[in-house]
Amino acid sequence: MISYDENGFKILDIKHDGSKTLYPLKAFVLSLNDEKTSHSNINHWGAYSESNFFDGIYVETNPNRFGIILGEEFNPFIYRGQNKDFPTFKASAHRYDLLKPDTIVDKCIDFVKKQEFLDLFKITPYYERCQKFKVLNCGFQFDLEAVAQHYDFVSNYLDITRDLMVALFFAYTYKDKASGNYYPITDFNEYSPTLYIGNLSKIYEHYPNNLKIIGFQSLLRPHLQKAMALEINDNSIIKPLFETVALPKNAVFSNEIFHIMNEGKTLFPNEFMNNTSTEILRNKELQTKYIHEFCDKEKLDYNRLLADINKRGYIITDKEWGIPTSAWYYMNKEIDDMISYLDHRIGFRGVSEPLIKKGAICNKNA
Repeated sequence: MISYDENGFKILDIKHDGSKTLYPLKAFVLSLNDEKTSHSNINHWGAYSESNFFDGIYVETNPNRFGIILGEEFNPFIYRGQNKDFPTFKASAHRYDLLKPDTIVDKCIDFVKKQEFLDLFKITPYYERCQKFKVLNCGFQFDLEAVAQHYDFVSNYLDITRDLMVALFFAYTYKDKASGNYYPITDFNEYSPTLYIGNLSKIYEHYPNNLKIIGFQSLLRPHLQKAMALEINDNSIIKPLFETVALPKNAVFSNEIFHIMNEGKTLFPNEFMNNTSTEILRNKELQTKYIHEFCDKEKLDYNRLLADINKRGYIITDKEWGIPTSAWYYMNKEIDDMISYLDHRIGFRGVSEPLIKKGAICNKNA
């Protein structure tokens, strides 16, 4: 159901009508099929999924909060693609070279830019309008770490996806450091495309608090990538939960994947936040308040760190990022389109009695 806020903008407001309930996240995980029947639209409890009609389902993530899991409802598989098989999974926040004397400067710059991006996001219609969404009296739960991570800012999150083609794209491409663009791999002496396949149920069993559903976050990137994530705390344990598949070193296949994904445009659309995140990452100005915050957090001397930052060619500023007038119309139109999509293409699943008996934590409205 679509209603309107006090400013006349559309919002999603789905009310109880006696036929809808929200899966708690644990109940959703318990409902997944085993690997042999992964694509079946009937699960082991006999529940039926309308996966040909719906692109995902609403779940209760926390009391009075909802999220959206995208992909086939009962399919337990999650994927990750890498163009090399490294010994462990590492989120970007764990990839610093700690032996470099100026690593702390890198960390500070990354921290400041991430906070600048999130400050900007919080004044966009994406954030302001979607905060008002209601599904069965639950409000929408943003994952700001996921939002930042999907726009190339450093985080503790490791990307996973419920879409095999998304994982294959990242396995068969490399990112050019200068342009930031993705290109198909042709040099297989340097790269080794690798696919990692995990079972969502098993990963939830080991890391219930580390699994992040992400899915819809009002922005297009995480939505198009059918995103999920694992928050990485211990690099040595996560990877063994995935099956590792060495993919064919084939340039024709690499180019075909690149073509199918529209040269990356399918996953990286031309949108305001996409373009602005690139500007923030390349910009040589840093906001003073976040350098102070970083120093307080790390117990560092501000003036000494500032001197090291200046050596990198950065200018310290109080100026904040804003939104040009021309961008407001397009952002609001995107949200209107998303609301219609959610209203028609995201479904519900009530919690069945067998799930209750198996220990699923039931929604108070179920």
